[in-house]
Amino acid sequence: MMFAGAACLLATVLIGTQGHAWLHYWWSMVLLGLGWNLLYLGGTTLLVTTYSPAERFGAQAVNEFSVFGVSAAASLGAGALMHAFGWTIVLVISLPAVLAVLSALVLARHTVRA
Repeated sequence: MMFAGAACLLATVLIGTQGHAWLHYWWSMVLLGLGWNLLYLGGTTLLVTTYSPAERFGAQAVNEFSVFGVSAAASLGAGALMHAFGWTIVLVISLPAVLAVLSALVLARHTVRA
């Protein structure tokens, strides 16, 4: 699930940088939402498996607060970046984070299998 989410985010960047037509924006936003949701669901599912039953609710509360707080700040920052530099720069700036997520997933997959 998380690989599919990361792939959707990578596709968001690739499609979004190809042009400024309506369909480029539309597909980018659809894939962004899908990718974010798949990564969020996968990450939340993994989170609860790493804590004891007594700690799970507290860990999930901290996670929810962190995710939505960072999301709100990133949304505000993305708006300012888009206004200052444009759509393509916002996409390119997100590329290292997407590649880091993909790298972490590949590393975790090989670590679990080893």
